[in-house]
This record gives sequence, C-alpha cells and structure tokens, in this order.
Amino acid sequence: MMMMICCAPLLITSSAGNTGLEMAPFIKHISFHSVNVIGMQRVNMPRAARLFHNTMLFFRQSNCQPVSPIQAMGFDEVESGFRLLQSGKHMGKIVFKAGSSQMIQCIPRKVREAQFDPNATYILSGGLGGLGQSLSTFMVSHGAKNLAFISRSGAAKPEAQSIIDTLASQGVHARAYACDIGDSIKTQETLATIQAEMPKVRGIIQAAMSLADSAFANMTHAQWNLSVNPKAPGTWNLHQHGPKDLDFFIMLSSSSGIAGTRGQGNYAAGNTFQDALAHYRRAQGMYTVAVDVGPVSGAGHAFEHPEILESLSAQGYVPLLESEFLALIQAAVTGETASGITMPTQLVTGFITGGILQSEGREMPFYLDDPKFHHVRLVDARSHDSIDANNSFGSQLPSAQNLTEAAEIVTAALAQKLAKLMMVSDEDIDTGKPISTYGVDSLTAVEIRAWTFRELQSDVSIFDVMSNVPISNLARTIASKSKLVSVEVVAADM
Repeated sequence: MMMMICCAPLLITSSAGNTGLEMAPFIKHISFHSVNVIGMQRVNMPRAARLFHNTMLFFRQSNCQPVSPIQAMGFDEVESGFRLLQSGKHMGKIVFKAGSSQMIQCIPRKVREAQFDPNATYILSGGLGGLGQSLSTFMVSHGAKNLAFISRSGAAKPEAQSIIDTLASQGVHARAYACDIGDSIKTQETLATIQAEMPKVRGIIQAAMSLADSAFANMTHAQWNLSVNPKAPGTWNLHQHGPKDLDFFIMLSSSSGIAGTRGQGNYAAGNTFQDALAHYRRAQGMYTVAVDVGPVSGAGHAFEHPEILESLSAQGYVPLLESEFLALIQAAVTGETASGITMPTQLVTGFITGGILQSEGREMPFYLDDPKFHHVRLVDARSHDSIDANNSFGSQLPSAQNLTEAAEIVTAALAQKLAKLMMVSDEDIDTGKPISTYGVDSLTAVEIRAWTFRELQSDVSIFDVMSNVPISNLARTIASKSKLVSVEVVAADM
C-alpha cells in the first residue's frame, strides 16, 4: 500500500551555515529553529500578520525585558571591550558609543606613490637650482632614469655639472641643455634635440625663475623682462612646442601671484600667467597642475638666501618643509592627494591662518585684509575680534586729544614695525634718528608705506618714508594725514 503525505511549504528549518552553535544544551532536549520570516510573508501573509501582531503584543505587555546589565564604552575603547568579551568575565552586553572628543586609531589610507617610467624622459626646466636638485633626487628615487635639464647656462657652472655627475653615478642618463626658454625658436630647437637624443618625453616640470626686485615705480623694462620671461613666454613656449601627450605638466608657480610680495610685481605677474595657463591646458584635456609654492625651508632659492626667507616670513608667509614640498609634487604627478582627492588644477601654499596668528602673537599680514582671504583669516581662530585686536595702535588714534599725542602713538607703532622688519628689539630703535639709519631700502620703505596706509589709514609717500628726518618727525607727518585722527585735532595744531 502506498501512502502519500502532502506538506505545506516548510518555513521552519534547522540553522543554516556554520553558526558555531554549542551542542551541550541539546542534552536537555532543547530544540533550536530558525524561521524564514521573508518566506512566511510570501507564502502566508495572514499568518505572518497574526504572528507579528502577537509578537508586538507580547512586547507591549512588558513580558520582554531589555538585556541587563549594559556596559557602555567609547569607540576609543573598542580594543578593551573586545578583550573583555573574550575573557568571559562580563555580564550583560557591551555597547560602544560614539563621542565627539574620542580619538580613534585607524589605519591611514595608503598614499599612492609616484612612479616614473624608467624608459621615458622627464624634462626639468630650471631644474639645476635648489628645488631642482631636490626634485631630481625625488624622481630618481621613484624610478626615473632619463632626465633632461634646461637652463640658460646648461652645465657650464660647476654646481650644475656636479649634479649631472652625481646622477650619472646613480645610473641615470642626465643631460643639461643651454637654452633661454623665453626665446621661442631656441626652445623649439632644444625640445626637438631632446626628443631626438633621448627616449620619449612623458613629463615636464617647469621650475625656471629669475628675480629682479624693485618697486614698480622704479622698475626698468630690463628688470621686468628678466623676471617675467622665464615664467610667461618661457612657460608658453614649453606648452606650445612640447609634446601634447604628456603624463603631466607641472609648473612651480608662486603664492606671490595670489597675494603679492613687496617689490616683486614682475615676478607676481609671471606667476599669475602660469596659474592661468594651467587652467587653460586642463580645459584642453591636458593634465596640468600649477603649484603656487611659498618659501621652502630646506631647499630652494629662499633657503639659499636667508635674508629672503626672513623677509617673506616677516610679510606673513609660512615656509613649507622640503618633505611637504615633495609630497605636493608627488600628488601633482599621481593626480591625487594623500586622502584620495583629485589634485586641483591650482594649489596655493604658504599663507598664514588666523589660528597661527593668535597662537604665535604675530602681526596680521597685509594680504588678510583682502576679502578673498577672509576664510583663511578665520581658520582655527578662536575669535575674529582677537585677530583685529592686534592693531592696538590704530585703535588708540581716534582717542588722541591733540596731534602731539597722536604722533607719540604713531612713533611707538613705527618703532615696533621697524624693529620687526630689521629683526632687532624695540629698544634698539632710536626714534630721534631717520629710518634710513637702520638700512631701510626702497623695498622696505614700500612695506612701511603700505603698513601705514593699512593699519594707520595714512597715505604718505615713499619720499616721506625715506626722507632724512627723525622717526618722531615722520610719525607726526603720518599722524597728521591719518583718517583715524579727527580733523579738529589736526587743525588745532596747525
């Protein structure tokens, strides 16, 4: 006899998979079942509804109690929490709770390292200078085997030949080509020679620069060209005559093109051209980055000339470490930052923040008065008002009862400013002597004039600043022209 049994779809099953379920409790005739709730809804919705209703009813009647006790621990105590669980000495449950002040250890994202093709050539224009040496060492350590240096003197200087010889001893095919990249025809010929004599060019780093500092009013045409040509015509010639299928085209521009530096209008103009060219090339589908570099501590022109580094620091620029500079170059080459963000077309460095101003008690630099730097002024700052409070001398002028009192305030302010510019103590400044006594040149005079206009709202000329009169007399002139001193006070002393 054949017996047939019809069964409804099975919704109760044994536990599936490797659950690590202990077997000892089953000695007490305990059964363990898992319920396919999704399958129950699909097969018998009315039954599922009844079960859900009864479950919630059971919960509302307080027959279902929360686990007790509960031990709360912070995310920064995860390791300790899991060790406690493993020990088996705890009761109840451990709950990890996030807190805003917790410091969580994590494995940092692996930084994508630059890898240069050993079978390709990389051009460094102006690469035989301080930063160029640092760059070539970095590139060789990351696989580069063929480097072409372009500079006005090539390998004629002993220092340049020493760099070439050092690279050759490391198995690098390095050659120096004498060329003024400001000359379009010579640049075209030099690039053609490089491509004929060396492997295919895959990248260009434009680091050429030349300084010819002067107040703009006194700047000659020759000074203008000397500084602008390597930056503007020179970079354009590399763009126009160089290969179009490069892996990268990196320009070492400068933050001076964004904020300006005293006596370097020509240099700033050349850097703004490079910034614009970077955006133009990127829009044409050619990967390009302009790194607006501030002063670099440990390498480069500013490091080789301590007086320049001191001057830039006094103007509010914050030096990069050499390792930080190379990290930026690595990001520019790979196309992404350490956090995985796509490298922007233009990256600006070197500016001080409001937080640094407050922590170090520095004087607010001129560029933070520019509205486009307002957000930089607020970075890490405890209070905007405390930044403005640094201008204590300017805040005292409106309360001056007479011009003599106002002049005394300006004299103290001028002596303090001059001491900072000259890197001496305030006590070393004799206000009975002219400013020129302390070696103030025309560029420093430009800085002092800009400072009086910004902080004391007084428009004096360079001639006034450089005149052979005591500092106290100059202070009186500044006070008499200050908008912070009332017209009545000035008129009363006339």
